[in-house]
Amino acid sequence: MPPESSPARWAAVRAAAEAALDLSPDERAGYLTSACGGDAQLRAEVERLVRACEDAAAADGFLREPAAAFASPMLDRVTSPGDDDADGVPEALRAALDAEGYAVERELARGGMAVVYLANDRRHARPVAIKVLPRRVRAAVSAGRFLAEIRVTAGLTHPHILPLHASGEADGRLYYVMPYVDGETLRQRMTRERPLPVPVVIQLLREIAGALDYAHRQGIVHRDVKPENVLLVDGHAVVADFGIARAVSRARTDRVAGAADDAFRTQPGRMLGTPAYLAPEQARGEPATDHRVDLYALGVIAYEALAGAHPFGARTPDAMRAAHCAETPAPLATRRADVPPALAALVTRLLAKEPAARPRSAADVVRALDAVDARAPGRPRSRRIALGLWAAALAVVGALAVQRLAARGDARSAVVAAHSATRPSVAVLPFVNTGGAASDEPLSDGLTDELIATLGKVPGLDVIARTSVFALKGRRLGVRAVAETLGVATVLEGSLRRAGSRLKVTAQLVRAADGTVLWTESYDRELRDVLTMQEQIARAIAATLQVRLTGAGAARFGARAIADPVAYELFLKGRYVFNAGTGRDELLQAARFFDAAIARDPTFAPAHAGLSDVHARLSVFGYGRARDEMPRARAAALRALALDGTLAAAHVALAHTLYVHDFAPDSAERTIRRGIALDPGYVLGRTMFAIMLQFQGRFAEAHAQLDTAAALDPLASIVGTVRGRAYVNARRPDDAIRAMRAALELNPRADLAWQQLGHAYLQKGMAAEALDALRRAAALTGARDSATLAYGLAVTGNRTAARRIVAALEASTARRFVPPFELAIAHTGLGDADAAFAWIDRALTARDVFPDAVSGTIALAPLHTDARWPAMLRRYLAAR
Repeated sequence: MPPESSPARWAAVRAAAEAALDLSPDERAGYLTSACGGDAQLRAEVERLVRACEDAAAADGFLREPAAAFASPMLDRVTSPGDDDADGVPEALRAALDAEGYAVERELARGGMAVVYLANDRRHARPVAIKVLPRRVRAAVSAGRFLAEIRVTAGLTHPHILPLHASGEADGRLYYVMPYVDGETLRQRMTRERPLPVPVVIQLLREIAGALDYAHRQGIVHRDVKPENVLLVDGHAVVADFGIARAVSRARTDRVAGAADDAFRTQPGRMLGTPAYLAPEQARGEPATDHRVDLYALGVIAYEALAGAHPFGARTPDAMRAAHCAETPAPLATRRADVPPALAALVTRLLAKEPAARPRSAADVVRALDAVDARAPGRPRSRRIALGLWAAALAVVGALAVQRLAARGDARSAVVAAHSATRPSVAVLPFVNTGGAASDEPLSDGLTDELIATLGKVPGLDVIARTSVFALKGRRLGVRAVAETLGVATVLEGSLRRAGSRLKVTAQLVRAADGTVLWTESYDRELRDVLTMQEQIARAIAATLQVRLTGAGAARFGARAIADPVAYELFLKGRYVFNAGTGRDELLQAARFFDAAIARDPTFAPAHAGLSDVHARLSVFGYGRARDEMPRARAAALRALALDGTLAAAHVALAHTLYVHDFAPDSAERTIRRGIALDPGYVLGRTMFAIMLQFQGRFAEAHAQLDTAAALDPLASIVGTVRGRAYVNARRPDDAIRAMRAALELNPRADLAWQQLGHAYLQKGMAAEALDALRRAAALTGARDSATLAYGLAVTGNRTAARRIVAALEASTARRFVPPFELAIAHTGLGDADAAFAWIDRALTARDVFPDAVSGTIALAPLHTDARWPAMLRRYLAAR
């Protein structure tokens, strides 16, 4: 082997580590034995680098803000001798990117062919991830051609494709800019959980295939589909690096092959296709490949996710390429018994050696997945429910049982108990966009939302809220399974097809007990008449279910038309993005749509209410300061109410600002009660009211609101999270743990649920469990929950680690917003009352926290005996 300090030695270490990282931990030992031979020192160096990379991935995630406690150096930052991509940010690169408007903060992730940096996009005031390619890539390609190709792929717009914001050249390096995403990679999920549940695999494959289909229809092939390039955001797949391999490949054709090109070719696993996921035609180096190479890679991912291991096991890169060309993997049925035969057959087709034997398109893959029965073989067919939804239903039963234990002292409830047999009930399933255009998804989802809202105003009719029905989108469950999961007697399903400005809508109401179609109708309307059509459908359903529209109920209906269809569609797009996630980029994009809708039609009240919710979330999630965002939220809510005083969402939005920013709980309660009276089915209103009530110590009233919210929206994890928080503040840790576990079954990425679960375990003296939960929360959100982790470490005896986290957070406040109230909690855990009071005072002065949250947060109980506590509360309570 080359000397230990030589570039060749480092190249050998890095190449072996990169190949090992593409394998599961169980497969690495065999590979390293083969790759390192008898060189024990080489193997030790490779294993050390692999561990460091995994520690960094566990700490930071990919393109994600890390918790301060988890920042981990990579192998003491071992670097290649003379490598210009060494640890940290090269000063010349930092200066060059700064000149382009990007203030680089730090390194996020590193691979064999790129380094990812976190930066602030000053032009748009947003965090971004910048992926920088090494100089050897720049030497091997035409920069002009590369950037031209990137501009083509930057036009991809799809909910499951990570977009490209910009690209360029800086300090002799090519780079491209992506959104800063909060989520783990599919590789991290597959490493953490092997194998994945069948319904989860089907969902993820459908989403990845949908992204591939969209890109392929635009003429763009990914060529490097692998778990590392699939991000999981709120449990959904987002594919990254679309078009990058194509850009490099085409840019290389503009250069004469030479030493630089040869050097670049030695790294095929990082840019022109990863050996573990290469289609046979790629492995053979065939110049003419098409979209079916992506389908083969999707098949490898599917096999690996379902079997828990790569179809060809652990191999060197060359051996892996040979296996793709010549070997046939063991049938999935021999690796896992519960894989549905149709799914196993689809994976086999995807892994066909010849492209012609694979599915014709990614759209065919989606259709095949839709036809797969995800239910476990051997279960009686009449009782089958998709495994993931069955688990969710059980979680709902558990959550409702906790509620009844609190309210009545018994556990005799179930999901269906939420809907009395004497009251009609309905679930409106997401309308199917039969036109297939992704741009029409906001319209089909918007129709579903509006029908839920309209039917929710019908007195005597129980309507399942948005979160639960959209959890079933694309699942293709039968009516009975939907009804059993959501606890309803009837299901409304339908489809929408757009043709220019006209909408063709078909809807039918089905009785779940026997599948009888109770009512069906088709509509052909102009977009401007869609609200009238919605009310016609609602009236027909009310009549069919024999619900009388009298008095106030009848007054809520009236023929309406949309003044500006373009404004209405912009509003729907804003709400579509708003509902898709809580990240900063999603919120800002939603704000742009709402602003555009208002510019088209300043009198459109729902757009103003939506804009209010965006600004409030920007403040609550720490993406903006309360003093900036909350006044904007209040102004938008007031404008919405001035335009339409019957709009429940506007009343709830205004109540939010009154409570958390204006310190006016009485006015907030009157306002939110008005909103709930206008729309009793508005779950967000009831959940927000419950938050207000529990912080005031009115726990019984809070639980009553949450009981109703859970019945209306049984798959909404936020309901269980708020309930668990109320139990924590009421010092009922056992109830809190049950509620939080149920919430996490529904949404494992609910950081607040993990945070409050940690507090509940601390109340029970279960230190290990508490710290595990708090670490999970911190891994999801970074600064806010890292402060809570510091609190947990301090009260369980690790004060040194707690102080280290607090010091890092406080040092970072000059360049980013760190919630001061969370720092006050951390200092309380450390027993530093002076610092805790200083941070509370700072938070209240800036209105980043409200008095009821201070008085109702049980973690601050040690401060209650301090003479400053009552004086501080009196001062701020008087100010409101």
